[in-house]
Amino acid sequence: MPISPEAPARHARLTAWRQHPLARRVQPALALGLEWAWAPALRALGWWSRRSTGARRADAADWQPACGRVVVLAPHPDDETFGCGGTLLRHRQAGDDVHVVCATDGRRSRALPVTPTEMARVRRDEAAAACAVLDVRLHWLGWPEGSWDLATGAAALRALLEDLRPALIYAPSWIDFHPEHWRVAHALAASLSAGIAGAAPWVRVYALQVPLTPAWANRVCEISPQAGRLERALQAYASQWHSVARGWRQRRNAARQHGRGRLLEEFCDLTASEYVASHAQPPETWRVSLRGLRHTPIDDGRVYRLVWRVARAARRRSSGGRLSRPDTADPAGRP
Repeated sequence: MPISPEAPARHARLTAWRQHPLARRVQPALALGLEWAWAPALRALGWWSRRSTGARRADAADWQPACGRVVVLAPHPDDETFGCGGTLLRHRQAGDDVHVVCATDGRRSRALPVTPTEMARVRRDEAAAACAVLDVRLHWLGWPEGSWDLATGAAALRALLEDLRPALIYAPSWIDFHPEHWRVAHALAASLSAGIAGAAPWVRVYALQVPLTPAWANRVCEISPQAGRLERALQAYASQWHSVARGWRQRRNAARQHGRGRLLEEFCDLTASEYVASHAQPPETWRVSLRGLRHTPIDDGRVYRLVWRVARAARRRSSGGRLSRPDTADPAGRP
C-alpha cells in the first residue's frame, strides 16, 4: 500500500505533540485510567481463554533456564529488549550464554529527522548499549530494512545458527502485523527447514506489539525483580522512547490475563518442525489480520479480542501444530 505524501508531516506533528511538556504530564494519567478501565475485561477474556473447552492447553508453564546457549532473533534493533528483555536477564542470571541477532538495521524508523543511513547508525549504537546492559552478545546482520533478499537472509541465518548451535531460539512469528517481522520469521523457518548441524533447538515465539494472550502462550516468565535493570536497557533505545510505556503495559496485561504475577513476558514453545510448518509459506500468502497495541490503551480491548478470535479460527480450521495459522489448510481437507 503506497504511503500518503502527508504521512511524514502527520507523523512529525504527532511526535511534536507527544514531546510537548503538557502532553508528557497528561498522557500518563489518561493512559493509566484507560488501562484500569480495560483491566476487568482483559482478566475475564484471559480466564475464558484458559478455561474454554476449545483451548489446546492448560495454564502456561513457568519459565525455566535453557541450560545451554540461547539465541534471540530480533527483526529490528530493540525487539529483543521490548519483547523479552526481562527473560534474557533471567537467562543470564541462571548462567545461560545469550546471543542477540539483529536482522535488519531499522533504517526506516521515522523517530528522528535524519537520513536512513544515519538512522541505521543510531539504532546500531542503541542496540550495542542495550545489549551491554542485558549482558548479552550482539550479532549485527544489518540487512537494509525493507530491501533485503529472503534467500540471502535465510542462508546467513543458517550459517550463524550452525556456528552458534543454540539449544533455544527466541523468534518472531506470524502473530504480528509488521511485514518485516513476518519476513524475518519466514527466513528463520527457511534456515531451520533442513535442520541445524549439531543442534536440535527449540523455538520460543515471543510477543512484540501483538500480545500472545493465553490463547497461544504456553510459557510465561515473571520479570518483576528484573524491572529496574530492564528499564535501563529500554532507556538505551532513546530514539524509540515512545514504545516504552506500551511495553510495560503489555507485561501488566499479560499478568492480568494469566492470573499471576505483576509483570509477565509470554511465549509459545515449539519444536523446530512446528515453527517451520507455521512459517514455511511466503508471508505474502498469509491471510492474517491482527492489530498491535497503541501508545495509549484506547483500543486494548479490541486488540486482545481480535487475537482471541484469530486463535479460535485457527483451532477450527486446522488440527496441525500449536501455532497453525487460521489460513492454513487442514490436513484432513476441511475448508
